[in-house]
Amino acid sequence: MLMPLRDLRAIYEILFRDGVMVAKKDKRPQIKHPEVQSVSNLQVIRAMGSLKSRGYVKETFAWKHFYWYLTNDGIVYLRDYLHLPTEIVPATLQRIRKTPRFRGRPLAGEPAREKALREAEGQPQDVFRKTTGFRSETAMMEDNRGKRVTHQELDVYSEKPIASPQ
Repeated sequence: MLMPLRDLRAIYEILFRDGVMVAKKDKRPQIKHPEVQSVSNLQVIRAMGSLKSRGYVKETFAWKHFYWYLTNDGIVYLRDYLHLPTEIVPATLQRIRKTPRFRGRPLAGEPAREKALREAEGQPQDVFRKTTGFRSETAMMEDNRGKRVTHQELDVYSEKPIASPQ
């Protein structure tokens, strides 16, 4: 299919940037492709068909959508066609660098952590242990079986606000 070189270049640039291309199986010429502006869906399908016949993309079809995946040969071809340096790779081949989780002791230059700050201020370490935590009222009553417990004490244990009569 004959198409302007600027449209073909736009298709190839997006394919190389993402490493994949998707197109709905709608070959009407008036339907525009959602990712490539000013290019019809039919032109994208035909350009990808051309790359598929040369072995530069792998095609999958599911639920009225074409999916094309760039192969290693396709990366080399598009890099040459678009005049790109070898350092630039498609998004599918780029590694995502995550920050490593903390393991071990902090270095001397690192700021003190929360536990060290609490100890420095003289606060008790186990603030949670001094409260009732997740214990229910029934568990508190079982602990205090022999003791007389007033409703106000139960409210303190359950940390519910005391309703004032009005």
